[in-house]
Amino acid sequence: MKTILIAVALLLIASSDTYAITITEVEPNNSIERAQNVDEFISLQFDPIVSLSATIPHVTIASLDGDNTRDIYRFTSAGGTIIVDIDRSGGDFDSIITLSSFAPGAIGGVSDDDVLDPGSTNPLDSFLQINNEPPGVYYVDVRRIIAGVVPPGQSYLLHISTRIIPEPGVLWLLVIGFLPVIRMKAS
Repeated sequence: MKTILIAVALLLIASSDTYAITITEVEPNNSIERAQNVDEFISLQFDPIVSLSATIPHVTIASLDGDNTRDIYRFTSAGGTIIVDIDRSGGDFDSIITLSSFAPGAIGGVSDDDVLDPGSTNPLDSFLQINNEPPGVYYVDVRRIIAGVVPPGQSYLLHISTRIIPEPGVLWLLVIGFLPVIRMKAS
């Protein structure tokens, strides 16, 4: 039992630096080649404006001012449910979000759904949830439905929720922690 507690403590220490934070959009991110990678910021922490935040790891990106280009973000998913949600968009920003991947079997999707979830302050905020996606690299494209870009003066929060592939170091600590338990049972 002591070994299990030590393994859990090591796991918590190893992952304690990954807290859900809001990061800022970084330009240029207006193409697949220049997509902003958000992998290192995806974590599991409750956030009242993020759907299923207590069960699915997520990241929030703040775009503070549009620049007449599309905003594209990149992340790696372990597969399963992927949720992409625009919240707190300003003014008349009627967002459209596209989820795409080159992973075999990926469905992806496009949404202009105007869903008033707990974080939405604008009835034009988009929301997309896709289940049973395969593991792979995914891209989220955010733009205004008319004109196809994020215009100057427009802001939004983008939430990306997905299961992540654990860091190899965290898995190694877990295996090391359970080795004595496995040896004890084998004896």
